[in-house]
Amino acid sequence: MVGGIIVYDKTLWGGSVADSSMPEGKIQGKRIAHELNKKLSADKRVQISQVALGHGITMCKLK
Repeated sequence: MVGGIIVYDKTLWGGSVADSSMPEGKIQGKRIAHELNKKLSADKRVQISQVALGHGITMCKLK
């Protein structure tokens, strides 16, 4: 659906998604958020905007 909007929460993990150190129990969640951010930024079908509010919110709009 052109113009549709999807919003993802916790995509920055409070800034720690870019930090290489993380407690073992949270590494997989951080890795998933990082991979999602990479895939969304590479997808030419969507426009994205990230807001550093809480643990991060990513808004995606279909072109």
